[in-house]
Amino acid sequence: MPIKIQSDLPVKEILEKENLFVMDENRAMHQDIRPIYILILNLMPLKEETELQLLRSLSNTPLQVDVSFMAVESHQAKNTSRSHLNKFYQTFSELKDKKFDGMIITGAPVEQMEFEEVDYWEEVTQIMDWSETHVTSTIFLCWAAQAALYHFYGLKKRKLDKKMFGLFWHKVMNRKIPLVRGFDDVFLAPHSRHTEVPIEDVHACKDLTVLAESDEAGLFLAMAEDGRKIFVMGHPEYDRVTLDGEYKRDLGKGLPIEMPENYYRDNNPENGPLLPPAFAGVSAVLCLGAIYAFFLPRLGFQSKQLLFWCMVLKICNIPIFCLIFVVSCGLFVVILPVIPLLFSFDCLLLLSTSMYGVSGLLQCRRENTLPSKVIWLNLILQFLFCVDVVSAIYCYFKVRK
Repeated sequence: MPIKIQSDLPVKEILEKENLFVMDENRAMHQDIRPIYILILNLMPLKEETELQLLRSLSNTPLQVDVSFMAVESHQAKNTSRSHLNKFYQTFSELKDKKFDGMIITGAPVEQMEFEEVDYWEEVTQIMDWSETHVTSTIFLCWAAQAALYHFYGLKKRKLDKKMFGLFWHKVMNRKIPLVRGFDDVFLAPHSRHTEVPIEDVHACKDLTVLAESDEAGLFLAMAEDGRKIFVMGHPEYDRVTLDGEYKRDLGKGLPIEMPENYYRDNNPENGPLLPPAFAGVSAVLCLGAIYAFFLPRLGFQSKQLLFWCMVLKICNIPIFCLIFVVSCGLFVVILPVIPLLFSFDCLLLLSTSMYGVSGLLQCRRENTLPSKVIWLNLILQFLFCVDVVSAIYCYFKVRK
């Protein structure tokens, strides 16, 4: 399903070239679909780049997403034209009377300053307080996560000896939480920051639930209030080449910067990033896709709707699975190392679609529309190749009756 954006937003052309379904406001007016309303408070200096990264991630859902952009009034952006801000962004005073299903507050390059020294700190805290009554769920990214943990729970950040920079392995800590059910047990995700909130302080806060962490990078994902607040300490929205751009930018400025870890092939910047394009946005896709599936029942979606989209997604994936199988057979003898990569991609497709089935089946349990044995059996079948399609079709038509 499409992302609804303004027809003349510059990144719209790029998204369309990538075959992402975007819809302008004129076409959206004729759609008889209740969209999800998402507000993005963009604090990054290169706003158009961040717009593109987040809109790519938000496209990985079968729902129509209506996106609005907000900019702070108490800070003058230096790297984005005033005409762009005036045309595509609104301020808090213009949006404060509206309500949203979700909100994303981005990071900002001010992490080495004390929070109170940031010129828009008072405005940001006002927006965070407002979100508690006007937004169903808010995602805080990187600096915003640190700021929210400090504002809501008094957790202070500390400066690192060197920049946390690169791709780091993380482990899922609480698989019973639906938010991380689409994640692998261990996964790579990017970090780019000079400060951290100590993981032991986060664990000590009874209001917070740690969902994923790293031995090297510390906290990656936590939540509070049953998911109304979600804290992401890394940058799952980053593109494949974002860390490369940051590294070369800092080198060009003569700033002290080490090579991003686990990023370049053979640790040589001339070789480009280590991960292939298909896996560069895996963390973002899984994280944001899981968040959507997790919160859809809270937004009024019934089990029948969730199971319908699960069935549609799984049927649409059949040609992709068949193509990957044929390609794998052809490459088995010639390029054996590619086979695990293709299998991993298969697993990611399965997990991303199964999250809607899991969400729908859990909603069936709340609605008491299916027997418990049927629900638990199909929760398992949702994660088995081939059988998951049969399970999705069976569950939808069973609930439909």
